[in-house]
Amino acid sequence: MQSIALSILSLLLLSFAVQAQAPQAFKYQAVVRNAAGQLLANQNVGLKIDLLGPDTLYSETHTATTSGFGLVNLEIGRGTLVSGNFIQIAWGQQPIYVLLSLDASGGTNYQYMGGSELLSVPYALYAANAGGGLPADAQTGDIVYYDGTAWQGLPAGTVGTVLTMGADGKPFWQAPSQLDSPIKVTMTNGDVIYTHPSDNGTDVDWGGYGTDITGLANITTTAAANMDFNGEANTVLIVTQLGANGGTPYAAKLCANLVAYGFDDWYLPAAGELNEMYKKLGPVA
Repeated sequence: MQSIALSILSLLLLSFAVQAQAPQAFKYQAVVRNAAGQLLANQNVGLKIDLLGPDTLYSETHTATTSGFGLVNLEIGRGTLVSGNFIQIAWGQQPIYVLLSLDASGGTNYQYMGGSELLSVPYALYAANAGGGLPADAQTGDIVYYDGTAWQGLPAGTVGTVLTMGADGKPFWQAPSQLDSPIKVTMTNGDVIYTHPSDNGTDVDWGGYGTDITGLANITTTAAANMDFNGEANTVLIVTQLGANGGTPYAAKLCANLVAYGFDDWYLPAAGELNEMYKKLGPVA
């Protein structure tokens, strides 16, 4: 049986122009010679590639034809898969070796020919993996986060949804009504208010129905609070003048008496505050 020697010329990294997505492969070139040092030109050969770290990370096979100079050109990462996942290789985080096996007849009876360490990490692959590569198909408003293995994209949320964190440490969008903590809203005048994450589950009267509240330009409680951006002051006036309201609960008093999430200064929002909350949070189911 003819003995074959394989001499590795070089490991050539892909050097394309800037692309939207890193190619999941890198070029490899070698020269195939026989034991006498003669080139095996224009010959079909079979090759098996193994990428090794502490364990075998990835294996694939190729069928190629040598050139008139005995050259064989491969794209490691685009052969016939034997095992592993090329995309998940942690480039730059561990020593990686390339091992080659050859069948000079072009079959699959491979003989191990030798190997070498990848001393230069394929940059595009490193950047696309642990090196900080970002998803290439991001859209306006998308968010990128690291899931412990690779960078992932989170599509932009819809109007009114709130970005929160799951128990697994990964972010996700959630409707405000599903949250279990107050929702922070910054008004156009710079004031910051917190809204309760859920509405009242029962019907509550809005006010005293016909009772005039002084200090609000003689606006009755059947309408709305008169000071558009001072719901707190409105609530104090309404509760002070309506009192117990004949034993009938009403919205302003319910808000004033509420103690929740470490806050005891809840109040019925004024019309302007409600309008801004709607603009910033959208409709809440």
